Amino acid sequence: MTLKEQAKLLYKTAFPNDTDDFIDDFLNRYFLDNCRYILKDGKLVSMLFLLPCELKTKEKSYSAAYLYAAATCPEYRGQGFMSQLIEKVKKETVENGKLLVTKPATEKLYGYYAKNGFKTAFYSKTYAFSNLPKGSKTLTAEEYINKREELLKEIPHISLKDMYLALLDLRLIGNTDFCAAIDVSGDAVQIKEYLDRNTDPKDAKIPFAMLITPKKITLPEKMHFGIAMD
Repeated sequence: MTLKEQAKLLYKTAFPNDTDDFIDDFLNRYFLDNCRYILKDGKLVSMLFLLPCELKTKEKSYSAAYLYAAATCPEYRGQGFMSQLIEKVKKETVENGKLLVTKPATEKLYGYYAKNGFKTAFYSKTYAFSNLPKGSKTLTAEEYINKREELLKEIPHISLKDMYLALLDLRLIGNTDFCAAIDVSGDAVQIKEYLDRNTDPKDAKIPFAMLITPKKITLPEKMHFGIAMD
């Protein structure tokens, strides 16, 4: 079994809700250059991905990496492999002036990442599908990305370099004043991101994503993440 095939098996074990098509597309794009992993006796036992992104503010943009799909084989958990990988990527990113951001997959992982130097820096709020504005239309991924950047131009926010993959399989809607990315693949409809001209990260209260900031960089207190490929 190749390393890429082992990575797919581990990915499916850790994140069983993602489709084979998404996993294949993701690995085809990112395994070669963006996967960091540990081998034990020739077996891939722990991995994570560093996806290129940037934090945009009104004044400037900061280079960043999004720590995604961190996973360890069940039989190797509790042995410190993931902490080793995180320390490795902190040296690769934060010590070289890049922001390092991640969205914990579960609530209990916020404590784990905090022990590894992350601080909660992005928050979310709950939206009801029935409350979406009337007169919306379906948007293409390109239209959504353009509308997103327009609505966030005054707001510090994270943008993935490859937003198209993050938007895959989501229903994208909007009009001149708002846009929303909606997951309709599961049992319950879930709004993954909602933006309008009144968007203000200060209104968001639910912990969403965490960040390690290099020294000498001071960021705004409240920022927007939204689409996190979660």
